[in-house]
Amino acid sequence: VMGSRYVCGRSMSGWAASVRVVLLLALSLATGGSVWSQITGVGGIARDFTVVNRETGEDIHLQDYAGTVLVLDFFAYWCGPCQASSPDLEVNINQYYASRGGNPNGVPVVVLPVNIEQGNEPATDQFIVNAGLDLVANDYARDAYDQFKTGYIPLFIIINGVGGSPSHQQWEVLYRESGYEGA
Repeated sequence: VMGSRYVCGRSMSGWAASVRVVLLLALSLATGGSVWSQITGVGGIARDFTVVNRETGEDIHLQDYAGTVLVLDFFAYWCGPCQASSPDLEVNINQYYASRGGNPNGVPVVVLPVNIEQGNEPATDQFIVNAGLDLVANDYARDAYDQFKTGYIPLFIIINGVGGSPSHQQWEVLYRESGYEGA
């Protein structure tokens, strides 16, 4: 979408991608490298964030998902790949694990769709209906998105919310990927 700050999918010309890298490098040098340290990648520990329940207006925090595997699905109504990925995640991840009482270890797996686009509420509402989503969060302040952003949506983040796991730390980012490879 022209004028948008987000690129849907991975199609970016070589020139545009090069300019993006140069700008990020310049910004990183100007800020003493803090731009890179703010992004949480795979193996990093996610910082608590606040998003807003789209229906109730109540705050939702990362810490609310202690004891679960949390899948964040960052989307915008205008993103074509998001229109395919969000309903697929709802059915093949969220509903699948809910119907089985969690993953094979009994840990609940929760998909939290996170809307990053403010402005066209009717189009976003229609996206949510079409995708069959129940709980949706808004992240207009980019509190969550900026922690993980890659510059592209759809963006998927999987976070281990289970404390005392023998294999992963609580709040460890297990997966961070733009684009959609399938549920």
